[in-house]
Amino acid sequence: MWLTSPYVLHVFMVDLFTNIMEVNLLIMLCLLKFIFDIYMVISFYFVYFLIHFKMSSYE
Repeated sequence: MWLTSPYVLHVFMVDLFTNIMEVNLLIMLCLLKFIFDIYMVISFYFVYFLIHFKMSSYE
């Protein structure tokens, strides 16, 4: 019966929403870190191959 009370329902919804937001935030942070790591690796290899190509073209 207590779920029918608007206040309790509101508190429950807010609690649920904040939990979902926290989980989403964690997922977003993990995704951002993952994307950043991939970007770093790709850029590192790109620069490496660029330098390698330039060095080999000078010879």
